Amino acid sequence: MRTETGKVEGETTLRDDLDLDGMWIGDCEVLAGGRLRLHGTVTGNLTVREGGKASVFGTVRGNLLAEGQTAVHGTVHAWAEGHGVDLRPGCKVGPRP
Repeated sequence: MRTETGKVEGETTLRDDLDLDGMWIGDCEVLAGGRLRLHGTVTGNLTVREGGKASVFGTVRGNLLAEGQTAVHGTVHAWAEGHGVDLRPGCKVGPRP
């Protein structure tokens, strides 16, 4: 498992296991076999593909598309959808336009 506490820049896809207590600059796509534990912020959209996993304890400033298993404990500023999304008690999700 990789742990980041600063900024992740220049990456758009995640294929491995990442525990992020920092900032992912831009959009993030978690591919099959990848796993994201977000305690920080994704500044763009977060897409979790089938076979990928994510736990959002921090903030997604854009949209969340969850085709893979995704538990939202924190905040998604825009909309969250997909058959893999699991909105946990106390999470905050913005309205779908």
